[in-house]
Amino acid sequence: MIYLEAFVAAILLLTIGTGYALDGPCVYYHKDITHSLSSKSVETAIWRQDVAIPTEISELRYPLLFQGAVPSDWMQDLRHPNKLETAVPHLRHVFTSKDRNFVYYDTSKPLVNATGVQIYPKHFVIPQMTTGDFIKSLQTENLGDDVEYHYYYYSGLFQLPVNGLSRFTVQESFPQHLRSSSDPEGKDKGRHQETNLWIGAARVVTNAHYDAYHNCFIQLHGHKRFLLLHPSQWWNMYVYPSLHPSDRQSQVNLDGSNFTHFPDFNPTSVLEAYLEEGDVLYVPPFWFHHVEAINISISLNVWSDSWEYRWINRLFKNAIPFYEKSWPKDKLIFVTQHFLKRLVPRILGVPSNFVYNFLKRQYSRILDVDEDLFICSQSTGKGIDQFLAPHLQQISSVFNSLPLNSRLILLANYLESAANIAVGVDNVVGFLKDCVS
Repeated sequence: MIYLEAFVAAILLLTIGTGYALDGPCVYYHKDITHSLSSKSVETAIWRQDVAIPTEISELRYPLLFQGAVPSDWMQDLRHPNKLETAVPHLRHVFTSKDRNFVYYDTSKPLVNATGVQIYPKHFVIPQMTTGDFIKSLQTENLGDDVEYHYYYYSGLFQLPVNGLSRFTVQESFPQHLRSSSDPEGKDKGRHQETNLWIGAARVVTNAHYDAYHNCFIQLHGHKRFLLLHPSQWWNMYVYPSLHPSDRQSQVNLDGSNFTHFPDFNPTSVLEAYLEEGDVLYVPPFWFHHVEAINISISLNVWSDSWEYRWINRLFKNAIPFYEKSWPKDKLIFVTQHFLKRLVPRILGVPSNFVYNFLKRQYSRILDVDEDLFICSQSTGKGIDQFLAPHLQQISSVFNSLPLNSRLILLANYLESAANIAVGVDNVVGFLKDCVS
């Protein structure tokens, strides 16, 4: 708990606990919910129920479990399956699967239709379902293992009566050196990004993934178990490519069922948190989290912008700043090749195999990286260094302002995005491997 000492004296509302022993609550665990990772418990703290989450929490960038942070009479209409039908008569986009491991899947991603790419959707979507039928499905599934489908629901709460959530919003200013002349005091603190409702049957798993937001996860009904890994573990998590429908998700199942496919998966530290009703877990940006429902579970979470998200989002809106629509395709490819090849060492500081290694980790089970080829331009281009200099300075300064852990994650995503613009999704891997690596 050393990491709290810097500001605990100034935040009297936090009273540090002794840590939550997970041995006791294991009685709730289903027999199949096991893992072979050594872990330690997330630190716990007391959070007074009448105050907002302290803004200093964003400086920790470390998970904290706030026990009993939600009053028992809060969100009564959402806190029990039998009452939920009155508050929310119908549910849109109910997920079903024969596999209890649910993996996020965005069909708008470019790799959905890419040539030669193996895509395995993990679940099916029911467009609309009455809440009563959904709850019956959960209760039937909870009776035993012999069920055909597992049910899970997720929704952005655009229409639900959710009040009193502002206290769960993390407000975070840009670091001092990144503040603009128009905001020298750091009053731009971001915004509440989204509130989500999660309902799932016993044993349902949300696969390990990271988000770029601050996450306050509120357990309303039932119990959940989190496994959390530091962003520095990204390199060994075999994350799906950013262009893939399951981007930000790890290809590794933390229950150990497919460890043999990922020889470099060897996390140095895993944190574990067990959430009871009324608990709130703070998950910092870019932390991987694997979530298991111990029994029928209803949860809310509040996402708030991180400064990294706000900072890098500006860059991704204009990933190739020098691109002009009037350029022929070969010119765009040529300039992008030279730009990215010069950019990577500016950010990483030393020559490395970063590009090739991240491609092997993210794409190796999707396509044959070494067989994917691209013919690169051999021309040096007259005046290319002078032309690219201001753009290299601009983009590298953005990345070099980021913490190292999120810098590597976002650099890999940026390289894929820029390559997709230049050569199209079918050629991203070959172009980055042969022309940029």
